[in-house]
Amino acid sequence: SHFKRCGFVVVPAQKAGRRPRADSDQARLIRHLWLSLHGAGAVRDPSEAALAAWVKRETGVDAVQWLDIRQAGNCIEKLKNWIGRL
Repeated sequence: SHFKRCGFVVVPAQKAGRRPRADSDQARLIRHLWLSLHGAGAVRDPSEAALAAWVKRETGVDAVQWLDIRQAGNCIEKLKNWIGRL
């Protein structure tokens, strides 16, 4: 109650760990390609968390919104190549 009086706001648990979605053109294309792979059966989990895990394995960056232009371009090319192999 002391912290609340000092202005602390309680955040519900389900929203505490969520990151805002990346909204750049490259991020939208990465998400579209990821969902296309899910539709083709190559990806089991279409969630943002699964996409972020793949991005981390490929680039070492924790989330799509933190990719620079070069890294995002590399992810796009890798996803396009993956789709081409299906």
